Amino acid sequence: LKSDQTNTVFTWLAPTVSGAITGSSAGTSTAPSPTIDQALSITGTSAGTVTYVVTPDLAGCIGSPVNYVATVEPIPVISPLSTVDICSGIVFNQTVSADVPNSTIAWTRASVTNILPATGTGSNGTVSETLSNAGNTVAGVSYVFTPTGPASKNCVGKPVTLTLNVAPAPVISNAVLTGAVCSNNVFNYTATSNVANASFAWTRATGTNVTNAAASGNTSAISETLTNTSTQVGSVKYVITPTGPTPTSCAGTPSNLDVTVNPLPVITSANTAITCSNAPFTYTITTGLATSPTFKWTR
Repeated sequence: LKSDQTNTVFTWLAPTVSGAITGSSAGTSTAPSPTIDQALSITGTSAGTVTYVVTPDLAGCIGSPVNYVATVEPIPVISPLSTVDICSGIVFNQTVSADVPNSTIAWTRASVTNILPATGTGSNGTVSETLSNAGNTVAGVSYVFTPTGPASKNCVGKPVTLTLNVAPAPVISNAVLTGAVCSNNVFNYTATSNVANASFAWTRATGTNVTNAAASGNTSAISETLTNTSTQVGSVKYVITPTGPTPTSCAGTPSNLDVTVNPLPVITSANTAITCSNAPFTYTITTGLATSPTFKWTR
């Protein structure tokens, strides 16, 4: 407050209030630094005003009252944000708003191990990012949203954090994805994943030279008796797909398991022969297989 005369005393009655404003009251202020010093608070989402009618008084000489209008703008508030669970490689979309109209919302995302892109920022209250988790466990990412009210005061509100849990997409971690088994023998295989508590599904189409019908399963273990009645080497292909644990149940990348099914050799050469005493006896064993097996014999 200023006057053209020193030692002026300023007084004001209870001000006129427009809007849900508290904290104003009548008062007096004197030299050397006459001021109106009141903490004004407003509820709601619209600005309000407080009108002070200030009268100067110099030793009983009353000056003309002057109106001082203080505009009080609300501080924008963002409602609490719920945690979100998402799979690696899936677009995360989120739009955040504040209770005060025409507020702007800035957001930041700090770096987290195994999460790419490393960081992120935005200024329009909308997030649309595809985050990848290169690790084997869920990574928690924090988005911090800060509201700012409209001009002219641009009142800054309290930041609100949204936690985004990014689950990794599981992959088959078995070092060996091939197998071999003899016809009519059980083929056993157990799939493993880099992600703990993953589940598995597998399918097998009909193979080459294998008589088994197509099959499928929903366990990590494969146990089948495969039959090859031909004379050629047979093969089947298992397609194994891992799925991460709940709540995201992220679908992993399918892996192929190639299995060779070898036919059982059957001797097809004659099982009797005649030779002369003291003459060399020669016998050639045949099986009819495309690839000749090895033999053991006793007499």
